[in-house]
Amino acid sequence: MPTPYDIAIAAVRDETPMDRTLRLPVPSGAEAAFRFVPGQFVTLSDPGDDVQPPRKRAYSISSSPTESGPGGFVEVTVRDMGEFGARLYRFPAGKHVQVLSPRGKFTLDPAAEDELLLLAGGSGVTPFRAFARFLSATGATRPTCLLYSGQLPEQMIFDAEFRALAARHPWFRYVPTVTRLAPEAPYVGRRGRIDPALVRGQVRDPARVLAYACGPTAFVTGALELARAAGIPEARTRKELWG
Repeated sequence: MPTPYDIAIAAVRDETPMDRTLRLPVPSGAEAAFRFVPGQFVTLSDPGDDVQPPRKRAYSISSSPTESGPGGFVEVTVRDMGEFGARLYRFPAGKHVQVLSPRGKFTLDPAAEDELLLLAGGSGVTPFRAFARFLSATGATRPTCLLYSGQLPEQMIFDAEFRALAARHPWFRYVPTVTRLAPEAPYVGRRGRIDPALVRGQVRDPARVLAYACGPTAFVTGALELARAAGIPEARTRKELWG
């Protein structure tokens, strides 16, 4: 097991009423260990945990590698749910956490030019912020569509940022959809789950599309079924799921 790094949280930023982003400075001398590609994760634990061994959880990195490096940082976005998530969500700036360096295979190939179909459920959108920020920062133009399903508008993480990216970059399309908003509640946008028609409408040439799905197990399973039904070969699908 790799040795964890002791890192003091540099900043905490509210994203929604139930999500916060924690900024973790890259430790001096550990720049190589903290190099990552979009889609990887870090594993966090609390050195002050009263349970032994300390509880830990993996979180997708929601910042871009272009923001890392000497004097840089990684960010993780934490939802106030689950035993460890609720604990971590309440950590203030200055609190020390134990961090295992980035790992994972749910990654974006920076050199590829395939079209991207990104399917996100709830907090499963966090690695796709890393994708979008990286593509924007590196001047990429590969067609990318993010379909993001959340329960309520106020729970849509990074919604304003994704809308701004879509307005700025013709290659980036962002389609949020909410599933539990009362019919009478005002909302300008799509309602309902991601469905076959929505997925098919984003796929021009299935053989040239890479589909990534991230979120709860049931969401990811259903999303990849929709991707395959739209003609995307299973070999061109990637998944990251939990619970």
